Amino acid sequence: MFASVAYMHFNAMHSYNKIYADPQRLNDGSEPSLRKLRKDIAVNQARSARAKVRGDEPFADDKENWNSVFDLVKYGKKLVSDKDHCNVPKSNPNKATFDVSEMVYSLKNEDLTWDGDAGVWDPEVEKQFQAVSFRSCLILLFYCNLLLFSPQGQKETNGTKAAKKLKVFLVPFSHADPGWLMTVDQYLQTYTKNTLDLVLERLQKWPEMKFIWAEISFFELWWTQLDEESRKKMKTLVQKGQVEFVNGGYVMPDEASAHTYAILHQYVYGHQWLLQNFNVTPRHGFSIDPFGYSSTMPYILKNLGFQTMFIQRIHYILRKQLVLAKAAQFRWQQSWDTSDSDSMFCYVSHTHLYDVKHTCGMDPSVCIQFDYQYGGIIQNTSVHVPAMMLLEQFRKVAHVFPHSAVLFPMGMDFRWSSTAEWDSKHGNFKLMLDYLNSKPENNVEIQFGTFDDYYKEVFEQMGTPDKWKLPRVTGDFFPYADRTVEYWTGYFTSHPFQKQLSRDLEHHLRLAEILYVLVGLRQYEIDNAPLLKTLEEATKSLGLFQHHDAITGTSKQAVSDDYEARLYKGLTGVYDVLQYLTTVLSWPQNTDRETFVVNLQRSTSRMLPKSKLIKVTQHKQGVQVVVINGLASVRDAFVEIIVDTEHVVIQDASGQTVPYQTSIASDAEHFQGELLQGGSRVTFFVKFKSLGMLFFKIRAVDAAEAKAGKQHLTKVTEKSHLGSLKYDEPIILQNEQYTVTFSPSTGLMESVRDADGNLHPIRLELKRYSGGGSRSGAYLFWPDVISDIVKYPHYIRVLKGQLFCEIHVIVPGLMRHVVRLFNSSSSTLDQFIQIENTHDFSSETNIEAVMRFTTDIRNNMTFFTDSNGFQVVRRKVSHDLPMQANYFPASTMAFLQDGEKRMTMHLARGHGVGSQDLGQIEVMMDRYLNQDDARGVEEPLREVRVTKTIVRLQLETKGYCGTCISAERPVHPSRLANRINLELNSPAMVLSTPLLANDSKPAQKQLSSSMEPLPCDWTLLMLKPVRYANASRDVGVMFHRVGTDCSGGSGLDDCRDASSGVKLADFLMVKRGLGSYNVTTINFVDVLSKETADTEITVESSKIKGLVFRA
Repeated sequence: MFASVAYMHFNAMHSYNKIYADPQRLNDGSEPSLRKLRKDIAVNQARSARAKVRGDEPFADDKENWNSVFDLVKYGKKLVSDKDHCNVPKSNPNKATFDVSEMVYSLKNEDLTWDGDAGVWDPEVEKQFQAVSFRSCLILLFYCNLLLFSPQGQKETNGTKAAKKLKVFLVPFSHADPGWLMTVDQYLQTYTKNTLDLVLERLQKWPEMKFIWAEISFFELWWTQLDEESRKKMKTLVQKGQVEFVNGGYVMPDEASAHTYAILHQYVYGHQWLLQNFNVTPRHGFSIDPFGYSSTMPYILKNLGFQTMFIQRIHYILRKQLVLAKAAQFRWQQSWDTSDSDSMFCYVSHTHLYDVKHTCGMDPSVCIQFDYQYGGIIQNTSVHVPAMMLLEQFRKVAHVFPHSAVLFPMGMDFRWSSTAEWDSKHGNFKLMLDYLNSKPENNVEIQFGTFDDYYKEVFEQMGTPDKWKLPRVTGDFFPYADRTVEYWTGYFTSHPFQKQLSRDLEHHLRLAEILYVLVGLRQYEIDNAPLLKTLEEATKSLGLFQHHDAITGTSKQAVSDDYEARLYKGLTGVYDVLQYLTTVLSWPQNTDRETFVVNLQRSTSRMLPKSKLIKVTQHKQGVQVVVINGLASVRDAFVEIIVDTEHVVIQDASGQTVPYQTSIASDAEHFQGELLQGGSRVTFFVKFKSLGMLFFKIRAVDAAEAKAGKQHLTKVTEKSHLGSLKYDEPIILQNEQYTVTFSPSTGLMESVRDADGNLHPIRLELKRYSGGGSRSGAYLFWPDVISDIVKYPHYIRVLKGQLFCEIHVIVPGLMRHVVRLFNSSSSTLDQFIQIENTHDFSSETNIEAVMRFTTDIRNNMTFFTDSNGFQVVRRKVSHDLPMQANYFPASTMAFLQDGEKRMTMHLARGHGVGSQDLGQIEVMMDRYLNQDDARGVEEPLREVRVTKTIVRLQLETKGYCGTCISAERPVHPSRLANRINLELNSPAMVLSTPLLANDSKPAQKQLSSSMEPLPCDWTLLMLKPVRYANASRDVGVMFHRVGTDCSGGSGLDDCRDASSGVKLADFLMVKRGLGSYNVTTINFVDVLSKETADTEITVESSKIKGLVFRA
């Protein structure tokens, strides 16, 4: 039944999958060429049939499709022979034992038939276990008899390998979601406060008992309510090792949609809080509830100073494959890590879930008896039977590991919150472990412990991870499925409004912290305390939302509303900080004047950002506009403001007149093409040399002076797709880089011609997965049928001017689709096609809206997505798996490529990205669903929000390694692509204020470049106060040297040479000496080295470096 159309199963031949996925196979002589071509022709016929089922328009006629088969054969030869075309990105010298991407790709639909809850144990494994157990029993009996009856027995056993003693560690924990079915405050009062109160009470009473804790968000809230005496007692428990902090971030973050900046920011806060209050730093990762795992996270945790990491929710079939191969503990390596210095020891749980029913052993039906949530004490006279049952479960776990140490995590969501549970669990397990430990024939030692206790035993037996020959794993654990074809790929897109709100807070907070540090370095007199408090509250709001039930969109609507309100409160607080600090930097001698106002703001938590109407006609002196670049590099930016007249003059700080274009202004808070009354959109371009501020004066003038002042008007045409008013010829927009052709009937993109005159078929479609058979929900993507969105009545609006041109397709009641080209003669703005979709699908029933691009790129059914904005991961499309299995998370970009070109979608927030066919890629924009998917939320996904999806489409025919498509080679964006992506996700900030008659001119020369520009492949990830205590002067810096493909040159002519390092004082442009700085872990905790101020900072490619200096 799972092969039905309702599951979007692809019925193409598996041979198609194999041939197109591996270009080398086209040339290996393994099949006669005629036979191969016959297969390919059959595949094209199957492809046409699938297109009809999906309702696609044919991309080319049959002759062209079949010709492409012959081209692909020739093209395959080119791919494998053209090795000298570019400098190939270097890869990790150690071959992975398991490539997770290949493991996912190799799955077949017929494999997806069982429930992951059943576990990895099967009759064959049971048979092996019993055989091993029998041998172990004989060995144990032999040595026991030898010791008992032979006078020389003990001597004879010396140097002889006896059966290993089982070492079992019972690790109590409570998984505390800071929001899911209740808000964080409700959970605190209902469960978490009780749990932590009882941890404090019972661990003092029972010194053998231990406990681990992960989420600092809850712990900090509880800590603030304690008196000083209780705090001292908790500190003693931590010092004695009875309480261990694991993970230690503000939350246990999602790893699909969250950006590296936000993930690291919440770890910095949590780890600094622990350092300040307990003088401890976590060394072990504990991530049991995210729905899949990123390959970026092992790099982050290793460089936070962690020794190990523990993960839980991976695809149920992959778990079985790893566990039964005795590879549940492995080195997780990065494909680009040439020194292998960032490989991380990882333990993937042998169980599907983290409750006692699953974690005590291999048989859930047995383990569920040991939960003891609701009380009940075993009698001494009856301890033997349950104790031996428990011991057998421990032995089964040990059977799948190469050592005899067993970890038994004892907990679940919000457990250990009642005295009855504490009494029964402690009493029963204490009774059983005392009984088992007292019997030598059991050959077992069981104790309550922590992760640190467990890993010390493992490494004592096996050696440390650098000496232990562990299996090696590469890739990430996406997508996640827990049973049959139920893939958790919908949450990559769920609640897109909040995902974008989080990204907005990220870049505003990052810029505010940078400006705060700059003001401090310039020693301006300000009141630090309220600013730091605001930054700290915003940090907590952002950190809380990275939780794996928050940014994922998988909480109840009331909880989602609470997250949204917190994000908005944090954002409005940061607006105030930015406005104040911008004013201080502009007029440091007049900090009491009226502050600048952020131009693009959200009026409420539920509205999209909207430009403030600048009333230039009411200010005789004009209006001062400042544009701030938060990137420490050269950048081109476009500025859009709304003014109350279309006739203005814009002058820069030197008095030069700036060209601008006026046009109609759409209401940014709405989506049906509504025009903003009384306002004109003014657009102009700016260029930065580095991080800094540029000032502009805007005055209202008459039409004649405006025209003389380099005003450019916009020509607007608007027609319906119906009747005689429709466009009868293709619509064309162009700039120096692209000529884009649009369908006269739909208004959607059909092709792109590049600057060299080459035509590239790129068809854009707006599609919807829907239908009565859909079983999608907040977590699951489980679609039914697919159809067009733009078959609805719609109209088309075209705007053309000298600085930009754009086309609007308005589908009343659903969305506004805008495509824009800039004409700036710049190195970046002209290099992409800006696409903005503003939508509200709440009037629909079961819709999952996607934007699909169909191209002639021969990508061998392979595409690439970013991982948390940190690196790029290869994805392979399988026609043996349902559509939902071919969806992957993307935080900032996704692309297709072949040897001739690469097409990149640059993304402004987290999305699900998938592919169905050769040369095709799609991004999911929004989801509005009528049913729950039975994963605990028990609500349909029906949030009513107007949401915006922004994509920058980039086409490259050079500047990247077109031959680097094999699985062994890492793939990186080009330098140009990295810059476009950074500029999208760190937009220039615009603020304005009325000019006063006595205003002095801001120090434009000093402020335009407040920092020395970094090399093109470096980014300033963070520049922030290490702690938010008013007395702290420590400043943390993080540099990220982005993995970059420079095979065809930089594609940029303004890059700083990256061959040399960066000097901190020069970079910060600090005249007085900084003295020295510390190189640290990327939580700013562990000092790795101490350096003098004149020591150059170097960063290896693809890596992050942390520094701390005293301001």
